[in-house]
Amino acid sequence: MTSEEKKRLRKEIQEQINQAAKELEDLKGKAQSVVSDRSHGRMGQLNAIQQKDAHARRIKFIENNLHGLERNLLSFDSPEFGVCEHCNEPIGEARRKALPGARICIKCAEKFSKK
Repeated sequence: MTSEEKKRLRKEIQEQINQAAKELEDLKGKAQSVVSDRSHGRMGQLNAIQQKDAHARRIKFIENNLHGLERNLLSFDSPEFGVCEHCNEPIGEARRKALPGARICIKCAEKFSKK
């Protein structure tokens, strides 16, 4: 990877961290505003529960992605950058570009998705 490609990738990772942090903050605010009220009846309560659950799942997803991005940024100049956490093989360049927060290679990702 050339120094120009590294600069571009580092900038992309930082931008994605900023976007994820903002989205996380927004979602946490929305999740707190989801309130069930008896005056809405059973359907209203059910909708509020479903909406709260959807927010919780999205928050967890963003937190995991943010953690991966931050980890990659911290390890950017170390030998661990771009190495799969499970098999210690290099994460492909195309995967790193598409998912800068990726911590595992495509082979391991496929293996875990089948479980």
